[in-house]
Amino acid sequence: MKKIIIISVVLIACLLGTLFFLRHSGQSKGINKSPEVMMIETFYRNYLTDRGYHVGNLFSKSYSDLSELESETCKEKAKGDMCGFGADGDVFLCSQEYELYLDFGLYHFNITEPSPGVVEVRLNVYPSLKDEQEQQVYTRRIRYMMIKEKGNWVIDDFRCLPNEPSDMGSAREEMQKTIQFYNAPTGLK
Repeated sequence: MKKIIIISVVLIACLLGTLFFLRHSGQSKGINKSPEVMMIETFYRNYLTDRGYHVGNLFSKSYSDLSELESETCKEKAKGDMCGFGADGDVFLCSQEYELYLDFGLYHFNITEPSPGVVEVRLNVYPSLKDEQEQQVYTRRIRYMMIKEKGNWVIDDFRCLPNEPSDMGSAREEMQKTIQFYNAPTGLK
């Protein structure tokens, strides 16, 4: 009987020690993650494993209004030309080409919060490539600028962070450029 009690006490101590370690090492899901980091990570977990995933209400009202204005401008004035932010690629992967997997872990996903309300994602859109140089070429970084709206964190803007110098602006800047281009007086385009 003494052996059973000793074994039980040891097992309980091991279990409590493991739970304490997981809680304080951040290994347990959601531990030490801000709500904005958890929101972006949840989005990518769904987006990368279900290509039919509906984006939903991720964006601020002002961002959504600007996106709608850009969409209306393109429909009205582009006359069939490719038009609008992200028309030539996947804006959430910052890429025109990528591999589709159903396993989130294959994308080498990493997420950080460099400052409050700023979330940075790093992932590889061609994870099957084994060459280190090719992997660097297909590693993407996306920075999300978040705000709180009606008590929830939402994306107010985002930017693809290039591996090399680029003149590409944030999503808002690119949408504004499109709107300005199509609304410029004839001859200034």
